[in-house]
Amino acid sequence: MLLAALEPLRAGEADEPCRAAVRYTARIGAPAAAAAPLLEAVSSSDRRFPADVRSAARAALRAFGGAPADGHRAAPGPPRVGERGSSGPGERAPDSSA
Repeated sequence: MLLAALEPLRAGEADEPCRAAVRYTARIGAPAAAAAPLLEAVSSSDRRFPADVRSAARAALRAFGGAPADGHRAAPGPPRVGERGSSGPGERAPDSSA
């Protein structure tokens, strides 16, 4: 249903239900990643989409974990369990017992 609401983007149009669907894809995040190719096209298209549609498309792409067409990536999140913060591979954290 969400992808159907995004269909007007293929024709370079963005009515209100379509705009809402673009915003919702950003809120849904990765589970809505099937919309990524269409949203990437919106971000990189020569068609003139309204600024709010382009912005919402970029936000959705960031939420999916990809980079929008403008090349900006979302800021990295905190390290995952088992990763070292800013230490590189093989580096050890300073010993605080000394």
